[in-house]
Formats: sequence, C-alpha cells, structure tokens
Amino acid sequence: MASPQSRFRILLAFALVYVFWGSTYLGIGIAVEHIPPALMCAVRFLISGPLMLLYCALSRREIRFQPKQLAQQAAVGVLLLVGAI
Repeated sequence: MASPQSRFRILLAFALVYVFWGSTYLGIGIAVEHIPPALMCAVRFLISGPLMLLYCALSRREIRFQPKQLAQQAAVGVLLLVGAI
C-alpha cells in the first residue's frame, strides 16, 4: 500500500498532467482560429526549445550530441511537425 505522501505525489502528478495537457489543447483550439496551424506549430517549438535549454543550463546538464544524432533528431522533428498537421 502506498504511503500518504506517495499517494499525494501521484495525485499531484495526475492533476498537473490534466492541467497542462488540457490547457495546451485549449490554447491550440483558440490559437488555430486566429493563427495558421503551421505558424502555431513553429511558435510552439520556438518557445519550448529555449525553455528546455534554459532548464538544462540551470540544472547544469550538458547537452552533447554527435552530428549524426542531430541529423536524426532534426528529421524526426520535421516529420512530427509536418505529419501532425
């Protein structure tokens, strides 16, 4: 049986997922009424990328990739962006 603190953390994690995921879909639903979908996707990537890099810098995590890995990740990113529209 989970401890009360563990149970609270699980409930908090689910609540955060619901809030962030739900607000994302709400924001996308509102934004696509006024902004073209491709531009909206580009804005999302341009905001989330620097935020993740900032988090890594603040937590002192090094980001090192081989050129081949970067090319593969770029291909996946383009496919996700183009295929998800």
